[in-house]
Amino acid sequence: MSVSRSVSDHNTTSSAESFLLQSTNPRKRTRGYYQAEAARKREGLSNADGRALPYQQGREEASCTGTGMADHPTSIITTVIFDVGGVVVKSPLLGVNKFEKAEGLPADYLNVAITARGADGAFQKLEVGALQLPEFYAQVSYALIHRDRKLRPKFALGVDISLTKPYPSISGSFGQQFGDQMSDTPFNNPAYKRFCMKTKRTCPSLPTTLQVDGKQLWKQMMVEALTPNLPIIKLIKRLRESGKYRVAALTNNFQLPAGKTEDDQEALGLAPMEIKNLFHEFIESSQVGLRKPDPKFFEYALKLLNVRSPKEVVFFDDIG
Repeated sequence: MSVSRSVSDHNTTSSAESFLLQSTNPRKRTRGYYQAEAARKREGLSNADGRALPYQQGREEASCTGTGMADHPTSIITTVIFDVGGVVVKSPLLGVNKFEKAEGLPADYLNVAITARGADGAFQKLEVGALQLPEFYAQVSYALIHRDRKLRPKFALGVDISLTKPYPSISGSFGQQFGDQMSDTPFNNPAYKRFCMKTKRTCPSLPTTLQVDGKQLWKQMMVEALTPNLPIIKLIKRLRESGKYRVAALTNNFQLPAGKTEDDQEALGLAPMEIKNLFHEFIESSQVGLRKPDPKFFEYALKLLNVRSPKEVVFFDDIG
């Protein structure tokens, strides 16, 4: 399942929508269909060799993924799946970028550190429910969004939040592991050098020692995760209204701490019910116990959605 391009690009959204709406009926694939297909290729929405972009090749580059329909012009799309973070809402990784800049770290240094940990990473463990978000982090996030009820952001309006109020340094199991792993320069520096070689960029001077506050980094990530991508939300609504597709979300997320309410869910950067209700199915890593890019997570989604063939599916993701 693959198409490569940033989903925040309005032109990409338009051509992807055009492609979807015209590809469901082979009899209507006239000049407009082939123009949409040509635009899709021109915008880099398919691999040069036509093959699907495998998730297993890494998640460093921001892109948008869906099925490689250029090779299957007679396939009928029945199902559209969206990632949430970085697609339906801003990516928490944007918060990592801002944190890096504020701390004077090389671009993508902490993003690489998160990715390089694989299944052993604190962030990855959080997303499959192996680590729980401490009560402290719930309180911090709740305070951020509720410090002034009049200013509380309305998700549908895309109002952002600013970090202004300091909080005491308290760590929990997740926060401690997250901060320690982000500070582990003996592990992170070689991973970053490999990343630079792979992306053919000049490797800058790297820190010999580092002390990352996992709490502060987490706060910055969750602020980004509260801002919606309105063109994508509009696209989702149009797809639902057409009545032609099963529309689902497939997302890596984390469990809500015990005793928390729906308001707390939004404060923690988790998709509120108004977002979940956009979809026929909302499939969460923390509930299933699997996360992207594990192929089993995608297989689970296809089975749940009664998809007969992956060729029927378009998947939008921010990382390819």
